[in-house]
Amino acid sequence: NLSLSTWEAEKWLVYVADTMDNAACSIAADSSGNLHLVWHLYESNLDSEVYYKQFNGSTWEATIQLSTNDWVAQDPDVTVDPSGNAHVVWAQQKGSVSQLYYKKYFTSRCGQQTSKLFITYDILYL
Repeated sequence: NLSLSTWEAEKWLVYVADTMDNAACSIAADSSGNLHLVWHLYESNLDSEVYYKQFNGSTWEATIQLSTNDWVAQDPDVTVDPSGNAHVVWAQQKGSVSQLYYKKYFTSRCGQQTSKLFITYDILYL
């Protein structure tokens, strides 16, 4: 038996401007084949935000902004637990103060309705 494998064509996901500083990203797959992508994007010299996007098996869903302040949010990482919940961590810095943040992504289904909820925890001051 001869088996042949190949890469599929690349897919454009999100515009990240013209600097490599915006390329810090992480991706994880859950047991259902969904992909969870996080990255940071510089909004200005003093502000960057962390974003999340999910591939549901056929299309990429809308982008969700995870960080929500005027700090420099960067270096996101994502993992997925056995229930399909995404767990995201990142660092935020303003001046000489740094913090680590954690967000858990819940997907729950009630009948035909799917709700998505992110919970944020400020877990560490550095």
